[in-house]
Amino acid sequence: MSGRSKLELGFAAAFTLACSGGGEPTLFAGGAGVESPNGMQPGSLAGSSAGNQGGTAGAAGGGGSLSAPSGPRGGAVPGPDDESAWVFDESALRTYTLTLDPAVWDNLQATAQDEVYAPAELQVDGEQLPQVGLRFKGAVGTLEACFDDTGALVCSKLSMKIKFDEYDPEQRLHGLKRLNFNSMRTDRSEMHERLAYRLFREMGVPAPRANHARLIVNGEYRGVFSLVEEIDGRFTSSRFAPGNGNLYKAQWPNTDNLATLTEHLETNEDQPEHSAMIAFYGALRDASPEDLAQVLERFTDVNQLFAFVAVDRAINNWDGMTGFYCFGDSCNNDNYYFYQHDAEPRFTLLPWDLDNTFTVPSPFEAVPSALAIPADCSARYSVFSGVSVQAPACDPLIGGVARSDPARVRAEMTRFLDGAFTLERMHGWLDAWQAQIDPAVAEDTHGPRLDAFRAAVNRLRGDLGLLRLRSIAERDEQPVGRFALTPNALEGFESTTELELGLGVLRSSTPETTVAVALEQAGALAGAHDARLSFEFRDGLVPWSQWAELRMPFAGVADLSRSSSLRLVVRSDRPRMLRISVDSPAYTDRDLSGTVSWDVQLNGSPQELELSLSDTGFSGGGTLVPERLNDVLASATALLFEPFAEGRGEEGYLGAGMSDSGSIQVDEIQFTP
Repeated sequence: MSGRSKLELGFAAAFTLACSGGGEPTLFAGGAGVESPNGMQPGSLAGSSAGNQGGTAGAAGGGGSLSAPSGPRGGAVPGPDDESAWVFDESALRTYTLTLDPAVWDNLQATAQDEVYAPAELQVDGEQLPQVGLRFKGAVGTLEACFDDTGALVCSKLSMKIKFDEYDPEQRLHGLKRLNFNSMRTDRSEMHERLAYRLFREMGVPAPRANHARLIVNGEYRGVFSLVEEIDGRFTSSRFAPGNGNLYKAQWPNTDNLATLTEHLETNEDQPEHSAMIAFYGALRDASPEDLAQVLERFTDVNQLFAFVAVDRAINNWDGMTGFYCFGDSCNNDNYYFYQHDAEPRFTLLPWDLDNTFTVPSPFEAVPSALAIPADCSARYSVFSGVSVQAPACDPLIGGVARSDPARVRAEMTRFLDGAFTLERMHGWLDAWQAQIDPAVAEDTHGPRLDAFRAAVNRLRGDLGLLRLRSIAERDEQPVGRFALTPNALEGFESTTELELGLGVLRSSTPETTVAVALEQAGALAGAHDARLSFEFRDGLVPWSQWAELRMPFAGVADLSRSSSLRLVVRSDRPRMLRISVDSPAYTDRDLSGTVSWDVQLNGSPQELELSLSDTGFSGGGTLVPERLNDVLASATALLFEPFAEGRGEEGYLGAGMSDSGSIQVDEIQFTP
């Protein structure tokens, strides 16, 4: 397709993804959702290791195996005779070796955003294809963000696509015409795509196969990539018999413009015929809210659609079909395909581009669920700085799902929760995949360091527990709240659930550090519950940068200017320093090196602290004049807890193979008049 979508252009104007530190990602979005390689930016959405309920890895249901999906077929995977199964063999980590003229390779990198193919020779496990097409691929966050304002490449690892029939129309790799090598630059766990696609397939949703691969270009090891099957005519033929229908990329049934529909058509381009999609759009447009569910019965396989929604919601796919980003008067979604069946005007939704999944909390925690019918569809919800979305069910198609028979929707959610979305199965897959690619990650100088990779996989394991708890609550139609502090009220965590704490409290750290937040119920400092921040510091690239933070938000903006002190009870696992800070948008550029804070020496025993708001420090080493201090306290947004690493040497490192594990318990938080 030519041109850029309005959604992509809006993203490009709204925020920038930057890459630093050998492929480590940082999201700059007005301070929200930042995970910094050097640990100097608060507010990470990195997730935690909390919520590990549900059994141990390696249990029944595929734990530890590298087998094919065991769920219902339903077109989710090709038949047993499909020759491309060799490429996606779960038990194999194959090496793809590309050789091309060095000058061509240099030019390909310099012009990566043009996405033009260049000739290369491919070898894979003894097989040789003399000439294939090679180009870079990606969108705003995975390609455009890898070039600075001067056009210079700033990321060392870019996603690529190989087209086997670019120069020889009959050439294939085990039946495949194309293959995607995704860099996973925003996913340090390197597991999101492989796990997410697996979960869709386990539920019978036709979805690409994905595994991992090693990639070598001109003798240089480029690292571990996510190997993802292309959705094209060969894909539709292998999932839908005969599979010759229309395939639309990122085209929702929301227009009857022929040029727009043709632009998004991936098959049958020579003779485009869009009457079915136009009829689908017209039926959704003209239906009353009460009749939307009937429209879905007519134009989709609703059970498959409900299964799709069950998975999509559970994995927190905030950049998929339920993410309706608004720019001007238009709100649009992205990252999916629609397949129109050959013999009838019936459509199947296919997932695509699943790297932005499994984030806990996600930028969308305040956005209503796809299954919730909003009272006001004019409302917009801020998710990034300058970027807002509408509630998904304001869209007629998603609204039809929300208004469908609740029992049928819950049945699909239950099938998912009782099947693929059990922690036993998912942890088993992660264990097997991590063991498979761990040596290759250790060699990869263009991706996350090995410690950062392992820490991210641990965070993912914990976040799966929280996502499962949320899915159970939504299935049972229980409210899903988020924890927040109330100014001047005593917070003892007595009425807080682990899910609320996990969805409300942000955890951030350096990439190599593991950090988690959990509701402590045994040995609480006061009452039945307290909050526990657990961490394991490891060395990064920069000395003195071992860093972890728990960010407890206020319910809105809190005015602490009339408070005299902060009281709380804390306990550390052993003597260590704890920094407690007040976050506020009133900080200016000159304050970026520090915050209003108190550095407290903990002794390993429960301690009752009373910290004067008129006697705060400034973590940057300076002070704030009274007027500036009052501005910060009058617009507080969160209370931050940052434990200091212990055991570092004079040069600021823990030492090779060393780590510092610990925990901080927090209870009875109150700002007093």
